[in-house]
Amino acid sequence: MSRSPNSYESRALPLRTTPHVLRYLELLVETGIFGKTPAEVAEELVRRGIQDLLDRKRIPELPDQERRRISKRT
Repeated sequence: MSRSPNSYESRALPLRTTPHVLRYLELLVETGIFGKTPAEVAEELVRRGIQDLLDRKRIPELPDQERRRISKRT
């Protein structure tokens, strides 16, 4: 079953990492829990890390005006 397209615009973010981190991403791909490619897994882990920081009040929420501006890009 294919995934539905993203509802938000996406942008490429080149990522350089070590062979060890890449291998962990590949192992997570094999589980199928976080994504189907190392890039999808990395994106999901970043998203979860940001959400965790927001939940713990370690970083501020984006201002409403900025969130609306970003949402209008789609």
